[in-house]
Formats: sequence, C-alpha cells, structure tokens
Amino acid sequence: MLNKNDPDNAVLAMREAANRLIKRKEELWPLDELSVEGLSARYGKCEFVSIFDNAKLVAGVIVSFRKPDYWPSDIVDISSIYISKLSVTDAYIGQKISSKIVGEIELLYSDSYRFVRLDCDAKRPKLNNIYLDMDFNPIGYCLVHTVYPTNFYEKKIP
Repeated sequence: MLNKNDPDNAVLAMREAANRLIKRKEELWPLDELSVEGLSARYGKCEFVSIFDNAKLVAGVIVSFRKPDYWPSDIVDISSIYISKLSVTDAYIGQKISSKIVGEIELLYSDSYRFVRLDCDAKRPKLNNIYLDMDFNPIGYCLVHTVYPTNFYEKKIP
C-alpha cells in the first residue's frame, strides 16, 4: 500500500537505509540531514511517500515536482516528477521491490506527468544498473557541487 503523505514513515525508511549503508562503510546520506524538516526545506514542494506491506514498512521515497537545483541547467524540466532517496527497509532488500515502487509511483502520477526522473551517485555501478534495468534512460552526468559524480536518468510514464 502506497501512502502519498506520510513523512514520518518515509523518513524512517530513509534513516534505516542510511544506517545500513553506514554499517557497510558506504555512507550516502548523513543521518543528521534526514529529518522531515530538513528534507522539506531542501526539496520544497514534495510528497513523502511510504510503502507498506500490510502493517510492515517496506520503503520510503520523496517525490518532488520541480527539477532539483543541482540538476544540470541543460536538462529541460518537462512535465516530470523527481524521485529522491528511494529507500528500501532491511526486511525487503534483495526482493526487487524498487521496480515495483517506481511502477506504483508511475501509476499514481500518470494523469499529470509524462516522465519520472532520478539521479544516482555515479560511483555506485550496481545501483546505476538497477535503474537501467528498470528502463530508465541516461540523460546527463555532472559533478554536483563540483565534487559528487552524478548520473541523471528519466523514464517515460506509460
């Protein structure tokens, strides 16, 4: 079950994923940046989406409705939603749940938007391949803040 406005649970899933990455020495998001207030300020108009399997939290994700400031200026904002911090909880890792979540998000927003977009740390080939396997197309690359190598992807909403 997908819940469109559930910031507390969405952030809970993000913090669980961040802790998992920290334990594996693959830190991606500092825990102190993962709060409802901090993420709301950073992403502006957005929805915190949580996904549940019965009463068990499966994942959380941010869906925003404008191109993030750090995206390259030559990528035109055309009727797109932007997925950020797609985070699967420990109990559901390895179950290919991300593609199901993206599919549900596509359905949820298909009446109003033509594309789903996301970005990914270019130094994470496994994660980049997951997005490619989900039929996302690469549309750009840059060093975000002149430091972080980042790939940019989009997928047409069917």
